[in-house]
Amino acid sequence: MKYTVGGLRLNGKVRFALRLALLIVLSGYPAIASPAAIHAGAEFPDTLEVEGASLVLNGAGIRSAFLIDVYAAGLYLQQKSSDAEQIVAADEPMALELEIVTSLQARARMGSPIERGFERSTNGNTEPIRDEIRAFVNLFAEANRKGDRIKIVYLPNQGVAVSMNGGEERVIEGGLRFKQALFGIWLSPRPIQKSLKADMLGGKSSAGEELDQ
Repeated sequence: MKYTVGGLRLNGKVRFALRLALLIVLSGYPAIASPAAIHAGAEFPDTLEVEGASLVLNGAGIRSAFLIDVYAAGLYLQQKSSDAEQIVAADEPMALELEIVTSLQARARMGSPIERGFERSTNGNTEPIRDEIRAFVNLFAEANRKGDRIKIVYLPNQGVAVSMNGGEERVIEGGLRFKQALFGIWLSPRPIQKSLKADMLGGKSSAGEELDQ
């Protein structure tokens, strides 16, 4: 069979190229229409409503350790930003969502790495917020199963609200200093993982450069 377009005869190679181009274009539509980012099976919606504030997904990525994906994390802000220092310093609503993606419970336990993250983000000056850190870490005691999802929301003049698997929120009234140390775990100059920081800032990293095991 002979194919023509606008009176021009198309040979086999041209027809193949046109079909390939059509497939490429069509295959792109689902990604464009996707309502959420998905990382290691964990889904992060494009928007998040918290106490009347509308937040947008700034970026999401994977925390890995010893070549194992441990949890996925998404950062939500009022408006997108790639300025880590400004995000950490800002006294405005923002949120983090974490979902454990490993079935290895020993690697899923997050308390100790989080404590070390506070040490890094404060350059070792954790004493002024020691009680808040202890309260925060204690909330992670039961978060050690694949699929456990932790929501962390900072609201000015209220504190940091933490909930797990959609359950009851617990508020840590630590103020801005605690919030800065907390978000600094992932976004400070010495983050828990550089590639995860880049992903949360909207960039794309190719490998997990791990600073903490």
